[in-house]
Amino acid sequence: MAVSVSCDGMVDPADATAKSDVESAKVEGRTLELRQGLINGVQYCWARLTDTKNGDAIWLEISGDGGETWIKCGRRTLESGQRNYTDAQRTSSSSDVCMRAATQLVGPNYRTASWC
Repeated sequence: MAVSVSCDGMVDPADATAKSDVESAKVEGRTLELRQGLINGVQYCWARLTDTKNGDAIWLEISGDGGETWIKCGRRTLESGQRNYTDAQRTSSSSDVCMRAATQLVGPNYRTASWC
């Protein structure tokens, strides 16, 4: 049974605690990460890219139907040496809700594995 998901309510995860990677992918010598952490005691997820170059883009993708369809949230165009992560979205205990990190470097798009 599908769960309604949206990009509403995203927050900056800079002050999150208990942060860790839940999925990652090597892309053109960089690491695309799906991160999780606690913000005011609530679990959130966001995307992060290491070794960014000017013009790289990252975003968080969320599915409410176990990965059949996805929405794109928090897309950011990055500048080298600046903030390299998206805003964070609250996670869900439903196994139908999946999240993954995505990036577009010059050319193709890349994604981490889904985390449900």
